[in-house]
Amino acid sequence: MVIYVCSPLRATPERSRAEHQADARRFMAEVMDLGHAPIVPHLLLTQVLDDDSEVDREIGLKVALELLGKADEVWVFGPYLSEGMRREIRFARVRGTPVRWFPGGRVAGGHEITVDWIHLRGLDGKIADTERDDLVPAGRPD
Repeated sequence: MVIYVCSPLRATPERSRAEHQADARRFMAEVMDLGHAPIVPHLLLTQVLDDDSEVDREIGLKVALELLGKADEVWVFGPYLSEGMRREIRFARVRGTPVRWFPGGRVAGGHEITVDWIHLRGLDGKIADTERDDLVPAGRPD
């Protein structure tokens, strides 16, 4: 399967950009260890785009969404959702791409993405009601 890795890039009060990039490399390795092909655009695209430039950031997000369209599933890692991650999740839901959430940042710690999860993470009103019915549980993937 082709897995789109969705995780933060920009620094947060808890984590630096470098730490987020290290996390993304670990997530990519976990996906490969399970025999899947990872898509991790925030590691690749930042090699040629400046994420601090709004113009480059918008270009990067558009390219990332194009890549997301090629994925079989989206795996969301970690407890924090950046605005870019929210856009990726919304895009996946509109396309009907299954989304799995791993809040502990490890594949073994997956949980179901529920309507309560969407509400608590501030995604209400950004995902249509008809899209909420089929959110995919994130048990250990095959």
